[in-house]
Amino acid sequence: MGRNLWNQQVLQALSPGPAGQRVQRRALLGTFALAFLLFWWSGWDWWPAVVWFLAPLIVVILPGIRRLVDETWGLIAGFILAALMLMPELPASRVTVAWGLAIAATAGVSLRRHRVGWRKWVPIIALGLGMVLAFVGGLTWWAGEHDRRADAARQAEEVHRYQVSKTLPTSGRSAVLSLVEAVAFTVPQKVDGICFVFTPPAAAQFAAAHQAMDCPGAIAQLHQQVRARGDYANDVFIPGAADRDDPAHRIDACHLDFGNYLTGATQDPGPQIGVLTIERQYGNGYLITGYQPCG
Repeated sequence: MGRNLWNQQVLQALSPGPAGQRVQRRALLGTFALAFLLFWWSGWDWWPAVVWFLAPLIVVILPGIRRLVDETWGLIAGFILAALMLMPELPASRVTVAWGLAIAATAGVSLRRHRVGWRKWVPIIALGLGMVLAFVGGLTWWAGEHDRRADAARQAEEVHRYQVSKTLPTSGRSAVLSLVEAVAFTVPQKVDGICFVFTPPAAAQFAAAHQAMDCPGAIAQLHQQVRARGDYANDVFIPGAADRDDPAHRIDACHLDFGNYLTGATQDPGPQIGVLTIERQYGNGYLITGYQPCG
C-alpha cells in the first residue's frame, strides 16, 4: 500500500497537472540557476550544453513517455545533465556556490506557499542550507584567490617562455656567430638580439668578466678590441662540436679561428669570446645560461 502511494505521488509530481506544475516551476528555477552559473563560470563551455542538454528533450517527446511525463521535465533533466558535465571543469568552491544559490532559489519560491505542520520548515531549512553552501563556497573561493592568480601568472610565464624559445638560436654555432656579429658591429638590433639570449645570471657573469655594467657594456668593451670588423664577423671558424644537439653543453669560443687564406684576410682581427654554456628550451632554441672568460 505504501509503495503504491509513493508511486502515485511521484507520477502526480511528474504529470502535467496542477501538482506537477508547482513542482516543475521550483525544479526549473533551481536547475536553471545551477546550470547557468556553471555555464557562465566555465567560460561558456557550450559542448556539454549541446550534447547533454538536448538529449532529454528528445526523450520526452517520444509518444510513450509524453503521455506520462510533462515535456518540461526534459528541460529540467537537460539542465541537470549539463551541470553535471560542467562540474569537473570548475573548482569545487564555485560548484558549491552554484549548488547553494540554486537550492536557495528553489527554497525561496517554495516559501511563498502557505504550509502547515512540519512541511513549512522544509523550505526554510533548504533556504538555510543553500545560503550556508553559498557562503562556504564563496569564502573558500576568496581564500584561494591569491593561489589562483599566482598559478595563472606561472602559466602565463610558461607560455611566454615557450614562445620566446622559438626565437632563440637553433644551435650553439648560431649563438656564437650572433655574439661575434654583435661585437663586430655593435648596432642596437644585434646587441639587443644577442643579450636577449643570455639568462640574467649569465649576462651578469658576462658583464663582470669584462668590467662592464651590463651585457651591452660588455659587448662594447669587446668591440674596442676589434681590429678588422669585416674579417672578424665574416671569416670566423668555430672549432669543436658547436653544432651538437645536446639539451645542455658548453661551447669553447676561446679558440676561434679567423682569416681567409685565399684572400689574405687578417688572421687576428679581434678578441676571443669565452666559454658559453647553452641549454635548449622546450625542444626549440638555445639559451646562454653560463659564461666564463678565456683563461
